[in-house]
Amino acid sequence: KDIFWIAGAVVFGAILSTLLISIAEIINAFILFHFARYLGRNFVEHHLKKKSENLDDRLANINFFWLFIMRLVPLIPYRFLDLGMGLTKIHFRRYLTAVLLATHIRVFWVQYILAAVGKNILNKPELLIDYFLQDKALLIFSLIYLALVILVAFRLKHKD
Repeated sequence: KDIFWIAGAVVFGAILSTLLISIAEIINAFILFHFARYLGRNFVEHHLKKKSENLDDRLANINFFWLFIMRLVPLIPYRFLDLGMGLTKIHFRRYLTAVLLATHIRVFWVQYILAAVGKNILNKPELLIDYFLQDKALLIFSLIYLALVILVAFRLKHKD
């Protein structure tokens, strides 16, 4: 799917490709969440019993801020997050709200960079560094984004 993100950014630009990819990611979230919920939830409950109860309760009661951040940062791929949340008892409307709010931000960040750097990123990756140095707002936003990724990594590490 990554090739479609690159092609979309080059062909459609940052805004239109963000819209198209976000729609696809939201549809994927809906399908994978329900796929896991209806085909995998009983298996997890039956075979893992006590082992999964603690994790299930923690994920189902996760603070919305952390759910939003988990969806926003690239630390956890969308597919794993969609399937994983479907296996828990979290309410779909709550998860969908996080998906609707965070997906556009994450996708736009990637598409903005890809559209600006375009095809040249494949031939000369060092152009990406130059681009970040020239666009201070993007550099600051990216540093904030990196800080959120680190925050989530520490949060997940210390939860166990």
